[in-house]
Amino acid sequence: MKKFWPVPRSYSKVVPESNDSRFKAKDYYIDMKGRKVLIWHSAVDIHCPDGSRVVATEDCSIVRVWEFTGPPDTPHYRHTWAVTVRNGDGTIAVYGELRKPRPRIGQKIKAGHTIGYIAQIEYERDQSMKKLRCMLHFELYKKGTRKTVDWWPRSRKRPAGLLNPTGYLESCMAGRRGNAAQL
Repeated sequence: MKKFWPVPRSYSKVVPESNDSRFKAKDYYIDMKGRKVLIWHSAVDIHCPDGSRVVATEDCSIVRVWEFTGPPDTPHYRHTWAVTVRNGDGTIAVYGELRKPRPRIGQKIKAGHTIGYIAQIEYERDQSMKKLRCMLHFELYKKGTRKTVDWWPRSRKRPAGLLNPTGYLESCMAGRRGNAAQL
């Protein structure tokens, strides 16, 4: 089955490898008690312009639409949404940091068709970063996974079912040139 690159207008022509965009990147947040909590990133972030269209990488059905807020003390991630889908092979994908999406739970989406649009992350601390911080947060899980996480504490094991999405996205990238004409 042909796969589609999830953000046709993304800046990157390859799967991102920068520290802040790749799977299992080191990061942290400051908790409510002022403690630094070390975390791992559960996704690959694909940077793109605000409002970019996000498409299904393959035929899928919507299993969840939810507010995507990031760590509890990071208000700059408020007001973005995520769509969780079940791909044709049963794997679970999360498309995060979207504007409030229209898809309904149970709705079927064909490969290459619109899932949603990229939301601009709100940065109150540094207004100059707003346009640079638009991205798709893409997670991938094994068939049958019921719980997703956008990050997890480095003191814990990788969450059950979580897959590194890099290889999957590379397989989507392989057909990107051909996909552009179809989208």
